[in-house]
Amino acid sequence: MASCDMRETLIHKEHGFTLIEMLAVLFVLALVAAVIMPGFSSPRDTLRKESGTLSSTIRSLYETTVSKKVSGRIEFDLDSRGVQWTAGSNNGSAVFSTLSGVELPTRGLVKEGRLIIFMSPSGNNEHMTVYLEHGGERMTVGFNPISGRTRVNGPFTDQ
Repeated sequence: MASCDMRETLIHKEHGFTLIEMLAVLFVLALVAAVIMPGFSSPRDTLRKESGTLSSTIRSLYETTVSKKVSGRIEFDLDSRGVQWTAGSNNGSAVFSTLSGVELPTRGLVKEGRLIIFMSPSGNNEHMTVYLEHGGERMTVGFNPISGRTRVNGPFTDQ
């Protein structure tokens, strides 16, 4: 009778999965999902992230020029979609894959080449609108030099 119980136990073990095996499979699936999911981010997510970063950068640059009484500049390279900024010790650069153009009252809409915008310590700067596009959607980042505020508008869908 003991051999019969042992045979039933062995048969029963062969038909199921252990908890460790199931956890290992779930871990592998979670790892694959974590690697694949960022590639499926929507154009809207990319636009929101980049517009927020650009808005913060412009506002920080403005506040640095006014508070520290230093001149600053922001340079847009619309061909490579790069942005560089300098104001005292506040300098840096970033690439915005969604950058499509910059509009100034004195220059109009610029969509290619380099555009350098200077910021004076007195706050005497001009209005600026930066256009971002990705996957048929658009957003704008507007800068008001009177208040020093930036405003993100959109997303707008092409129709």
